This record gives sequence, structure tokens and C-alpha cells, in this order.
Amino acid sequence: MTPPCFQSPAIYQEWGENMLNYGAKTTTFSQLMKEALDPEKLLFIRPDDDNKSFAGEMIKYEDCLRCFEGLQTVENSGVSLESRIIVGEPYQIGREWQL
Repeated sequence: MTPPCFQSPAIYQEWGENMLNYGAKTTTFSQLMKEALDPEKLLFIRPDDDNKSFAGEMIKYEDCLRCFEGLQTVENSGVSLESRIIVGEPYQIGREWQL
């Protein structure tokens, strides 16, 4: 489990607008699936830990729902409906520095 000091809310509090995903929210797949977003809305989604359970990506809301419906039937995938995720607006970037 990722220590709280390395989870996104703590990092955003410290680095603020200097973070690429500033303004993104921490949620879970089950909470995201309950939102009534436009099916065509493009989201950036990534795990809120360092276990690389899936790659961060831009995905349409409807595709995200479809992909993660399978989580209800898959065991030991490293990702569950209650996995903490970061969801935000996608950005076009030229370079990225990771700390």
C-alpha cells in the first residue's frame, strides 16, 4: 500500500498548480461509474498509487465504464472497483518531469 504522503492528495497539497494533473480528483472506479458524464467525454485516468496496476491513459467515459465492468468478475487483477484512481481533464503536453 502506498504511504499517505505519496498519494496524490498530499502531493497536490504540497505542489499545487505545479502538478500536471492539478485539479484532478481522487475517486474509485465504483464512484466514477455512478457519475452521469457525457459518454463521449475524454478523461485522463491513472492509479493513485505506485504499483503500476494499469497505465495512465486518456479514455472516453463510455469506454472506461465498459472496460472496468469486467473488474466485477476478475479476481486477483491488482485493480478492483474500490481501487483509488485519479481522474481529470486530459492535457496536451510536450514534456513531463517526474519526481
